[in-house]
Amino acid sequence: MIDGVIAGKVCGRPERMPDGRGGSVVAARLLAQYGEAGTISVSVVARVHEAQGVLLDLREGTLVVLQGRLTPKLCADEAGAVKPALDMVANAVLSTH
Repeated sequence: MIDGVIAGKVCGRPERMPDGRGGSVVAARLLAQYGEAGTISVSVVARVHEAQGVLLDLREGTLVVLQGRLTPKLCADEAGAVKPALDMVANAVLSTH
């Protein structure tokens, strides 16, 4: 994992989900600018209560900055093309919303 900061736009609506340990997490998806070529998908999970609250207030298209642990991965799109993606466990969330 990599400690990092990433900015992107919220895709869809963040959701609260059970964490399997009697608590909950908030899951969200972002699209972040990836060089000149396009965007990279970021799957986000927040366990910290303050970060959860901010994520739950966000709407699709809202610009947000997240700090936490990043894990790079590769994913196939609908056409079968392999693209880079990121998983993030967010500790802090900053938004102008």
